[in-house]
Amino acid sequence: MDCLPKHGTRRNEIKKKLTQLMNYPKYSPPQRKGDYYYFFNNDGLQNQPILYRTMDIHERTNLETVIDLNQSIRTERQR
Repeated sequence: MDCLPKHGTRRNEIKKKLTQLMNYPKYSPPQRKGDYYYFFNNDGLQNQPILYRTMDIHERTNLETVIDLNQSIRTERQR
């Protein structure tokens, strides 16, 4: 982002537009391992995707979080 102006409203407009464009959910294709399906999900502006697992790929309400690096990042920043 060195090509953007350091100050001013134009920089803020560009940053706001880029943030809007990047804010959409992203999913990885599910992979079956044993009885579970595993997949990554990022709700849009998270630093890292979250790894979930479920027994029924069509049932999105019963997800189990396997790894959430965003949680550990927040914890480290609070120290």
